[in-house]
Amino acid sequence: MAVYGVNDEEVSTAKQFLERNHPNLQTLHDGGSRVHHIYGCSAIPTVLVIDPEGKIVAHFVGERSEPELISALKQAGMK
Repeated sequence: MAVYGVNDEEVSTAKQFLERNHPNLQTLHDGGSRVHHIYGCSAIPTVLVIDPEGKIVAHFVGERSEPELISALKQAGMK
């Protein structure tokens, strides 16, 4: 299982934010906003939990509690 952030902001802006707030989060740059359009991401944060078969098992917009996130990860097959 892998966790990635996807960012469509300027690389330097994202880098500064991540260094201060989430230094261990692997982040992919979506400069053309293709991923955001494909998955319907319209707010920050948007969290998609995708299972190994590529099925979206959870789509959260806005903050979520730790138990909600853990439940979605388990539904995707995380033990």
